[in-house]
Amino acid sequence: MINLKLTTTAAAALLLLNACSSDSTTTTTTSGTDISVIGVSGVPVVLSGTYSTGCYGTNGGSVLEGLVISGNTWNYTQTSYTDGACSAGAVVSTAAATLTASADQSITGWFDGNASAAAPTAADGSGPLSDTEPFTPLLLTVTNVTGSFVGQVAAGDTSPLFYVVDDTGVNNILYRDVSYDTGSLNALTVDFYTMQ
Repeated sequence: MINLKLTTTAAAALLLLNACSSDSTTTTTTSGTDISVIGVSGVPVVLSGTYSTGCYGTNGGSVLEGLVISGNTWNYTQTSYTDGACSAGAVVSTAAATLTASADQSITGWFDGNASAAAPTAADGSGPLSDTEPFTPLLLTVTNVTGSFVGQVAAGDTSPLFYVVDDTGVNNILYRDVSYDTGSLNALTVDFYTMQ
């Protein structure tokens, strides 16, 4: 399930980049090939950039994730390690996809894994983010996979996903969804990618 710590598979990564929402009145558009989404500041933000998670432990090992978005192209890298410090036994898997955006919505809360959580602090330090931050639903269409994702996800597969983009600081922070495709949690995980 890609509770997007991408703790397991690309299928999970592609099919679980999810959390749900309620409707909002803002509509986000794409400019040329750039994908724009609504930021927490209420203005459109171009997603293009390089992002990464920190090293985190999982199933007796550790994982480091990277994400490069350029225009409407989404390139994800998951490096799994056999130790707990992202230093030994690296196995790299990748997934590439294109993104399309649709009408903005709002989250209904925050989750850390499957447990309710307090909203994270805004990047500019102004206080906590809202429990109803806006987001732009995205559709990911897979173009290529490598490594452990082969056989789990294939070119042509699609998955809904979204990020709540904290654009209040110098660099954007992408908070990833938990279960948008199933609509079961209606909330967002506090795990995130930090722009590099």
